Amino acid sequence: MQRVMDVMVSGHRQFMDVLEAARTRRGGFFRNVTLVTSGDGPDVRTVVLREISPGSLVVFTDRRSPKFSQLQDDDRAAIHAYDQKTKLQVRGYGTCQLVTGDKIPQKFLREAMQRREDYAGFFSPGEKLDAGQAWDMDLDQASQNLALILFKPHLWDVLELHVEGHRRFGWNLEDGEWVGSWRAP
Repeated sequence: MQRVMDVMVSGHRQFMDVLEAARTRRGGFFRNVTLVTSGDGPDVRTVVLREISPGSLVVFTDRRSPKFSQLQDDDRAAIHAYDQKTKLQVRGYGTCQLVTGDKIPQKFLREAMQRREDYAGFFSPGEKLDAGQAWDMDLDQASQNLALILFKPHLWDVLELHVEGHRRFGWNLEDGEWVGSWRAP
């Protein structure tokens, strides 16, 4: 039986197809991933991948969130996911482009506004509230608070933990082409 790792190393397109299948499948390991940015040190949180497109992964955020300001200051980031079933760890390293306002494609705006309350709070995400302070919203402001994070990877690292021996493979973006190589686990 062919293991998922064997498909992921057969070509970069196949690698991305595996990630896309894991993103779209209910309970797939690449739907909710960990995004790491730099603030006063490393900052980590779980985000929902909305799309994998050629050259980037799309995440929604509130432009008032710490991750947005962190990425304005330092666009470098990392993505991490782990599949308990196949024992695969996937890490991606790259830079992020922030998209706001009328530059957000309509398809993403429509999708995000189905949950507009996620972007409509009077307070910034993570802002301290006084005891008993009401959590109010202004639904009309939701679209103005929405931002996209376009994660543009330049390196992927895949580690398979297996009883027959661990394996590691990397994909590096070199001069616009993805080059794969086996690595020490």
